[in-house]
Amino acid sequence: ADSITNAISDCAVLLVVYSQNSIKSSQVAKEIGMADRKHKYIIPYKIDDTEPEGAFDYYLSVCQWIIPDLENGDYKIEELCQVVKNVVVHSKPMVNQTQKAAPAAPEEQSVQPPVRPVVHKPVQIPIQPAVQKPVQQAVQQAISQNKAAKPPVKTNKARKKKKRIKWMPVIALASVVCLCLIVGIVSLILIVKKGNEASGNPFGNLFVKAEDLFEYTEYEGYIIITSYVGTAGDVEVPSEINGKTVSALGSKVFFDNDTVTSVELPDTIVEIPGYAFYECSNLTEVIIPDSVKFIGIHAFEDCISLTSIRLPNSVVTIGDFAFNNCTNLSEVNMSESVETIGMYAFTSCEKLETMDLPDSLVSIGDMSFAYCNSLTEVKLPTSVQNVPKTAFMGCNSVNFVR
Repeated sequence: ADSITNAISDCAVLLVVYSQNSIKSSQVAKEIGMADRKHKYIIPYKIDDTEPEGAFDYYLSVCQWIIPDLENGDYKIEELCQVVKNVVVHSKPMVNQTQKAAPAAPEEQSVQPPVRPVVHKPVQIPIQPAVQKPVQQAVQQAISQNKAAKPPVKTNKARKKKKRIKWMPVIALASVVCLCLIVGIVSLILIVKKGNEASGNPFGNLFVKAEDLFEYTEYEGYIIITSYVGTAGDVEVPSEINGKTVSALGSKVFFDNDTVTSVELPDTIVEIPGYAFYECSNLTEVIIPDSVKFIGIHAFEDCISLTSIRLPNSVVTIGDFAFNNCTNLSEVNMSESVETIGMYAFTSCEKLETMDLPDSLVSIGDMSFAYCNSLTEVKLPTSVQNVPKTAFMGCNSVNFVR
């Protein structure tokens, strides 16, 4: 039991030799179930007329069967080998061979002189000297006035005005300080809020680095990101961690993540690996850089919220089941360099109406556009010599344009 479990965990492909004896074996059913749970690629190879039933029908109904023509001695060995080869090749992580790009020089920022608060000098109000009177007149006036009389109103107003002018610079400076404090507090709140959304950390981006949102494996000259552990909906995958280039993504990096809504990938990777975005049910946008050449098997399968995708002209291979069951995918901006579209690549993309296939295309896999019920027009290049009968199965309204 241990040997079987370890072998299934380590393998890339589980080949099921299906026959009347297979359905009688509970061990075969267990092995298929275990491979399905571990998301292994299962290839049923049918050697008699026994139809799938029970657990076999459940597990193998969505698999690509290889059915040899036993009566005529055609065992489909070449087809079997080709499928296995494709799976094994696409399951290996791609390592960027290009040299690490020199970091761009930071843009020079103009240094502005600090703003000095405007300090208003107190305004000196000239006071006219009192007109000198004769001593006798002054004595008589002093006697006639009440000693308890209040000072003239004009003198009080002048004193108050002088006092206000004296405090104006202090008030202006205090206003500037308060305004700066308010702006700083609001900015801090926004930064913390953004950080909370990105990482779930109570201190936000003040203490969380971009690389803390990912699990990764560090090698001597490069890094492979293996998993996203953040909680943000909008994700930007870094191109560099710890001074090393992120050269590849591991399989299942966003596997079954129902929080992620948009992802921007760096231009340092060449492949979107198998199962990278498998069952990301709320994913609506993926920005794929021009460096990507391969879309792996099951890469975007069951991304039911994905409505459009742009495949840059660098893409040459679209793997099996890559966009299978993306039921809301209505627009595909196809790469002009793509050569191979794998089997079941766009199966059940029910809202896809048109498909413009480029002249670079050489091969279309079985069931590649099957059951795209809204598909009405397909530009099929002359470079495609053989189109499988099942490639457009269930597309009852499709018209082909050469």
